[in-house]
Amino acid sequence: MNKLLIETYKNTFHAKPSKYFMAPCRVNLIGEHTDYNKGLALPAAISKFIHAAVGKRDDRKICLKSLNKLDVITADLDDIKNKPEQSWGNYPLGIFATLIKRGYNLPFGLNIIYSSNVPIASGLSSSAALLDLTAFIASKMYGIPMKNEEIAMLAHQSETEFNGLQCGIMDEFAIALGKRNKCIILDCKDNSFSYEDISFKDLSLVVIVSNVRRNLVHSPYNQRVEECREGLSRIKKHYNIDSLSDVKVTDLPEVRRIVGNETLFKRIKHVVTENQRVRDFVKASKEGDTSMMCKLLNESHESLKTDYEVTGEYLDYIHDISLRAGALAERMTGAGFGGSSIALIKNEDFETFKESVFREYYKKYKIRPLIFLADICDGLIEKDL
Repeated sequence: MNKLLIETYKNTFHAKPSKYFMAPCRVNLIGEHTDYNKGLALPAAISKFIHAAVGKRDDRKICLKSLNKLDVITADLDDIKNKPEQSWGNYPLGIFATLIKRGYNLPFGLNIIYSSNVPIASGLSSSAALLDLTAFIASKMYGIPMKNEEIAMLAHQSETEFNGLQCGIMDEFAIALGKRNKCIILDCKDNSFSYEDISFKDLSLVVIVSNVRRNLVHSPYNQRVEECREGLSRIKKHYNIDSLSDVKVTDLPEVRRIVGNETLFKRIKHVVTENQRVRDFVKASKEGDTSMMCKLLNESHESLKTDYEVTGEYLDYIHDISLRAGALAERMTGAGFGGSSIALIKNEDFETFKESVFREYYKKYKIRPLIFLADICDGLIEKDL
């Protein structure tokens, strides 16, 4: 429990918080840019957390503060709008606006102070963690019964409608439904999921944060969503399908002819082959075939680089220097355009790997990457004070 967070709450609001909440961030092992195409993904929650201290107010104001910011963002429950001057506060405020839109009665305001050790704009879904955490807070403080998957759906609705990012459901689900030492096999066609023990045997999962910040709303992310929609529209004139994830790898030669646009075809090709890689990765894990798992991870990065064009210079350089430093596999994780990567390395090689990647990356860009071992953990946590 973060004592500074609680003390800051007392000093800011001249009261004691009544509840304490936590939400982790996530990595996605494989299945990238498939969620908004109703495909498969294999995410896991990891133990970098956003914390929150919370208390009730006597009025109808939502007052938000971050330990990283000087100001307090205040909005009235009767008039919540997305405003540029509210900055990061538009994410948690969107949760309250979405609950009101759904018809829920929110009879009192809240004071919330957040702190985080999740790198911001890192590709580890700090925004989804903030949304899930705030949705979890609201459900508990207002007595709104919600399963964790319903919390994820609420957070996703808020992000797409209030914040304008046309993303899939994967990030919110991974964070809300995380389980220690378990990955989530998520089928975004119907949001069904199951848990899987993914065995790396004598390998360790490493996260490399590029520390290149990005804003997905203003990146080509939404453009990729639109390209996939256009590709699907052209295919549906010839195939009875609901999403790009219904296309088989064997269909790709004919799909290329039908689509008639090489850029759109490359986007489709990534989605179709990435879905198959998720299936093959889970199968390889069950069979203990770490060599195949590594091959699939490397193929995923290449597809994201060449066909989907979302990796960018920094993540591609991290990929190259990671493999030179001894990683058996390395791929970007998350949306791309900066952000983070994951790597599989031999257990005993972590310190030398970390030193080598840090040195080479800093030498080229004068940016300090964050490199750490991934600890797969539980999702949302509530604590009394």
